[in-house]
Amino acid sequence: MAHITTSAKMNGDDEQFYFQAGGYVLLRITRTPGVDSFSIMTATASEKVAHRPARKPRPKLEIFTKADGSTLRGKSKTDQAPSAKAPLAYPDTDRLIAAVASVIAIDETDMEEDHCGRPYVKIRGVTSAMAVRDFGNQIARILGLETRNVPWSFEEIQTVHEEFSVSGTGEDVYLNKDMNVNSFGDVVEP
Repeated sequence: MAHITTSAKMNGDDEQFYFQAGGYVLLRITRTPGVDSFSIMTATASEKVAHRPARKPRPKLEIFTKADGSTLRGKSKTDQAPSAKAPLAYPDTDRLIAAVASVIAIDETDMEEDHCGRPYVKIRGVTSAMAVRDFGNQIARILGLETRNVPWSFEEIQTVHEEFSVSGTGEDVYLNKDMNVNSFGDVVEP
């Protein structure tokens, strides 16, 4: 099932999330603390796995093995449990960008390159968490992947604000003596 979850992929203080469908990270979602909008980017690299260019393998040093071929450092790599597999970035960047372009109009100002020179689309100023999920679902449908039908945490809190807002002018909504919710969905102290 498709989902939106927190991430720590990129450097910086921004809150980070990713939209995953079909085992692929399609979108990265960021929010700068104190800013009431999201930025959405097409993913260029797998989650929690830094991109490193291919290198020639190093020769094994004989000083780290015993005469019987076992290692001096403990268990061999074949004896170790495999690590959990991180979600991979969608493998066809051009198709992912084309899917985005079929949902919204993009121009040169929306196109950027990551530190490895891979192109991606960056959309700024999205204020609705529901719009973020809907955008991810549209991209997933175009690519033939499953969608996320359940609201994510930001969307649920924004819904609470909308339901309890009296004037509709964007003021904080009172929940109890220790907690208010602002129009973006942040829980704040009164």
